[in-house]
Formats: sequence, C-alpha cells, structure tokens
Amino acid sequence: MIFTHLKSIANIAMVGVVILSTLDANSCQDREVEKQIESLLKSSKLKELKTLYKSCKSRKTHIAYLIRRGDESRDNGLLKSATADYREALALIEENHFRIFEEYKEYLEIELGIKKIALPKEEETVVQKSVISSEELENYIAPKSNGTRGGMIESFSRVTGIPINFNSGSSVIKKGVNLAQAKEIGKLLSKPKYANQVIYITGYTDTKGSAIYNKTLSQKRADSLKQYLINAFHLKEKNLMTEGLGESFPIKKKSGKEDYYRSRRVTLEYGE
Repeated sequence: MIFTHLKSIANIAMVGVVILSTLDANSCQDREVEKQIESLLKSSKLKELKTLYKSCKSRKTHIAYLIRRGDESRDNGLLKSATADYREALALIEENHFRIFEEYKEYLEIELGIKKIALPKEEETVVQKSVISSEELENYIAPKSNGTRGGMIESFSRVTGIPINFNSGSSVIKKGVNLAQAKEIGKLLSKPKYANQVIYITGYTDTKGSAIYNKTLSQKRADSLKQYLINAFHLKEKNLMTEGLGESFPIKKKSGKEDYYRSRRVTLEYGE
C-alpha cells in the first residue's frame, strides 16, 4: 500500500516536470526567437547568441550559435574548431529543413568547400612564362630560424616565394610551368649542401574561396611537391617537412590589389 502510494506521488511529480518543461519550451515563442536569431546573425553578435541559446535552448538557437562561433574560430585561425561547428550546423539544418537558415546552408557549404563560389574574374597580371633556375633559387631558400618563422613569418612570406602555376583548386604537378619549376626545385635540393638538411616546404593559396578550403588546398600543394621530389629526385622523405598556410599573407601589387598568381606559391627553408 505504501509502495503504491509512493509510486503515485512519483508519477504525479513526473507529470509536473513534464508540464513545467513544456511551459518553459512554450515561453520561447518561436517567431520571437526567430526575429532575435535573424538580428543577431546579421550583426554577428556571438556573445548575445550564446546568451539566447542558454536562455532558450532549441535547435534553432543552437544552429545560430554554432554558425557564429564557427566564424569566430575561423577568423582566429582555429580552422579545426570552425570546421567542426560548421559541419554540425549544416547537418542540423539539413535534418530539420529550417527555412530561416536557407541562405546559411549555402554559406556553410562554401566555407566547408562542399560548394564552389562563383569567383571574380582574375585581373590581367604579368604571369611568369619562364621558370626560376636552380641557381637563381639560391636566393629564394632561407635558413630556418626564429627570424623566418613565428612572429616574422608575414614579412618572410611576402619577400620570398616561388610561384607554382597550379590550376585553380588543383594540387597536381603536371606538364607545363609548374612541372618545370618543380624540376628546378629538385635540382636545387639535390645539391650536396642540402643533403643532410631538413627542408621545410610551406604552401600558400590566393584568397579566392573559403579560408578552410584554402588551408587544406595549401597543405595538399606542399605535400604534392614533397611527393614529386621523393619520386623524381629520390630525396629522403624524413628530410622533407610540409605545412600549408592557406590564404595567409597574400602577395599584393603596388596598387594594393592581390597578385593572385604570386600568392599561389611555396616557400623553402632548410635546417639540420
């Protein structure tokens, strides 16, 4: 009898919890929340979105918070965190078909490199028709030190860099200027003075496309050059280190506009 009574009390309490939860959920009126989401997304107010999400937890507020948190991570160079937030937000949008996020679905697909953006036509620029010889490349390779990495990397990457004429969105080294240039890099690094040196290959892209996509592409380009040097010149894999810095530090013309061709480049450093 006592057990039955306690069970009844428990059931009543559970019903009460459910009712309270429902009331709390209903207090976040959908249209009002949507208005706040639209306003905060447009103004990119991450702190306010976080507050809204905490006070009214729903899939819509969660998605909005993920989008802007991803943007902040991307802008601070935390691309892994940005990618994770963008992917989660995109999955939730696709699962729930929220009309409020229709325009952001395409935005997320572009940021993740799933969908290509219609890029502006590249301005006419003086493209290097001949390659830089292995002898000339001695002026392009630098000893690895704190002066060329870390705090000084922006200055270093602007001053030096070997243009590799990859096709847009490609990391393939094939016939033409980029293959001829890769051969000259191979000749340079095959010299006895670099035999026992570790070579650091850093890849860059121009600023077309998304930051996340470009970071991945620049790494692929550096890795592509590394693999070519191993296959064609039998350089030791353990002596070749690669890194991709994406669209960081684009090369500028005197006019201040980007030189897309020169931005698509690699830099070389060496050290023991």
